[in-house]
Amino acid sequence: MTMLGTIVVADDEALARQSVAEFLQEEGYQVYEAADGQAALQFLEQVDVDLILSDLRMPGLDGLALLQKVREVYPQTMVVLMTAYASVETVVEALRLGAQDYLLKPLLFDDLLHDLVQIRRILIDSQGPRIVQEILHQMVQSGRLRGNNVQKRLDFLFLFKFVGKSTHGGGDSKERISYFVRHS
Repeated sequence: MTMLGTIVVADDEALARQSVAEFLQEEGYQVYEAADGQAALQFLEQVDVDLILSDLRMPGLDGLALLQKVREVYPQTMVVLMTAYASVETVVEALRLGAQDYLLKPLLFDDLLHDLVQIRRILIDSQGPRIVQEILHQMVQSGRLRGNNVQKRLDFLFLFKFVGKSTHGGGDSKERISYFVRHS
């Protein structure tokens, strides 16, 4: 099974954490569980994490403090906060600090899946230019793209916008770009 991404679920309520983690694993995500914000940060030091799904209220390092640390040290990692104790002030503060979303507990798994689809699109879009550059570099190294043909390079950079919207062949952006290159 292909993993859709790596998620750390941080929640001091073990049953809630385990049920969310199990649901995400069934959906195809690699999931790590953390009982508090500090444990979530330790996963970030060890593993490339795409998303932290964190409870707002936890002992020690709470969700907002975790969000701040993640933004400072791991800015590419997305953070979604969840809480049963929402207030306008905490929602505004979380979004101001850079949270991707703020979910109310008990979680509705359909809402969570919707958020994950949106976050996955953001991740693919943000990685697209890097992937195109990587493919261009490989093509230059292999001799398939010779010299300093700037127009051809620009065409391939522009390609990402087209390929990113393509549904032909499925797969990730790199696979879609490779398909386009082979069949153009």
